[in-house]
Amino acid sequence: MGSSGGGPAAGGDGGEGRTSWAKAIHMFRGMVGYLALCAAFLVLARHFAAQNRRGWAIASRIATAGILVGFAGSSTTVLAFTAGAGLGLLRLTVVTTRLMPAASPAQQ
Repeated sequence: MGSSGGGPAAGGDGGEGRTSWAKAIHMFRGMVGYLALCAAFLVLARHFAAQNRRGWAIASRIATAGILVGFAGSSTTVLAFTAGAGLGLLRLTVVTTRLMPAASPAQQ
């Protein structure tokens, strides 16, 4: 891992401050993944709003904003990205638990 941003280490050319192609691909894929997560939360927010679950809809929108702010702040500190990613994964866990049907004793 590289010393800046937690991505893959740069090549052995000692170019501090330069971004390797591997790190650029790593960051691009991460961006695509977290934007997809944000899109999914916005779809879920609409779903919850249609079912009059206002709190769940608002929480999904807030999580989306937190992820985007964390990703935007990742250029200054890794902690911002970590907080945004953690918030997104926490929200994903909560929503999955909420939407997952309860396992019946026959399924266990």
